[in-house]
Amino acid sequence: MKQPTAARALGIFILLTVCGCSGSDTSDGSAAPSAGIQESPSEAVACDPLPDMPVGRIAFTQVRDDGTTAIYLMKPDGTDRRCLVDTAGSDTSPAWSPDGTWVAFQGGTAEQRDIFAVRADGSGLRQLTDTPEWEGMPVWSPNGRRIAYSRSRHEDEPPWSIRVMSADGSRDTAILTGSHGPIWAEMRAWSPDGKTLLIATDDGGGLALERMDPDGSHRHLLRSEPGDFGSGAAYSPDGRTLVYQADLHGGCIYTSDPFARHLNRLTRGCSTGVALTWSPDGKQILWAGGDGGGDLESMLRDGSQRRTIVDSGDVAQPDWQPAKSS
Repeated sequence: MKQPTAARALGIFILLTVCGCSGSDTSDGSAAPSAGIQESPSEAVACDPLPDMPVGRIAFTQVRDDGTTAIYLMKPDGTDRRCLVDTAGSDTSPAWSPDGTWVAFQGGTAEQRDIFAVRADGSGLRQLTDTPEWEGMPVWSPNGRRIAYSRSRHEDEPPWSIRVMSADGSRDTAILTGSHGPIWAEMRAWSPDGKTLLIATDDGGGLALERMDPDGSHRHLLRSEPGDFGSGAAYSPDGRTLVYQADLHGGCIYTSDPFARHLNRLTRGCSTGVALTWSPDGKQILWAGGDGGGDLESMLRDGSQRRTIVDSGDVAQPDWQPAKSS
């Protein structure tokens, strides 16, 4: 089953022309966006400042009754919701940096969607891209030095590409472009070892799950089944397990090995696209709407102890803050 059109627009790409880029991210360390990057638009709406740097929070897209969105934080039990950032346009797709100190997201105005980054306490808002094209679906490299994202003319119009830039917005390079045909693709995750980008592709017959190198080379099909496969796919913190949504055998959320060879069904029944995230220790899986608002639910990685954390129907795209290294 396909995700809603707006959700698909968060990461639509073409995967036919391979362009140059630097290789895998395998070194340690992290880099914060530079102070020299353009400040947030003057139209940005200020959220109340947080009293300190949050720890162990869930970043998510708050969907309002009028359809507008902002980026919020909350505790894993659903309490203490706090606005992190609210630009003049829709704010979506929050993604924690590996050290848990920054959140990248799509924001901007009604006319222009760009990639931004903000510190976890709501300070230091930076605009990382600034083009007339639609840009979204940021994903950090595991060492925090690069961000992969998508660019297209509009939400679902060619030309489009997958791009990788430095965390400060510099060295922005297309690694895959769609100059030769209309094949859809959506960014999913960057493997914890830095060697693999996980993507979902669509040739008109439903979503399939693929992997490729961070420079856009060596694309390999992992799994393709009748119905959509691979929505919301995410690596576990140790990189040994994938979780994703798939319309297979009456199921909805599945786990597997990193090559999607052995599937384990965790839930039954699907009604909409979902976004999935792991707890930092890899013991829990959290999910909510992929774009439109939904409830926030959790379960253990084996599918047991399923429970609803937030039942307000306004949570989308959750991402669990990584644990800070000691």
